[in-house]
Amino acid sequence: MSGPTSADRGSSSGERGSERVLGDPQADLALTRGFLSGSATCIHGLGERLRIVPRILRGLNARSGRPLDEHDLADLVQDTATVILRKLDRYDGRAEFDGWVYGICRFEFLNAARGRRRRPRPVEDVELELPVSSADGAEVLNRISADIDSGLATLTDSEREVVRMKHFDDLTFESIGERLGCSPNTAKTRYYRGLTKLQEFMEPRRKEYEA
Repeated sequence: MSGPTSADRGSSSGERGSERVLGDPQADLALTRGFLSGSATCIHGLGERLRIVPRILRGLNARSGRPLDEHDLADLVQDTATVILRKLDRYDGRAEFDGWVYGICRFEFLNAARGRRRRPRPVEDVELELPVSSADGAEVLNRISADIDSGLATLTDSEREVVRMKHFDDLTFESIGERLGCSPNTAKTRYYRGLTKLQEFMEPRRKEYEA
């Protein structure tokens, strides 16, 4: 009796979810189609397969000289997983699923790394670089804090809200987007636009802190 065909293996993989024949794109295709149709076992199976996403991104980051810090990577993992799920219906089984995922991870990583190099320094970096003597340190820090509040007041409501959520609540862009009812990319755009305005507001005051 002949062994099971690739189609048989793909069908059984779709039913069992996490069980797959290694290197069988048709089994991968059955898994993704099962996920899209709402199969509980396939949902679990795909979740297990997507555990490679953070490993891929960390590896890319390490080989590229670590342009992204841990917070950046955490945001990127969530953003990339969202992109993969959004494009899942485009996976056609002509290549292994892991290779298809790697291609998306690499594309998203390169975009994030380029954006990181163009990104303005965080507010806390500007604050910490301001020279403060031990004698008047408390007074100067109070002035810096007051100026940051004044700078935040110059932002639009949406920019200010995102900056506060990111810096003071330490939320990811995914979480911010969920709270505000917008996409993570929209949250990022508002954040960096607001951060740039805030840094421009703070820059002329550096000499006052040094006086």
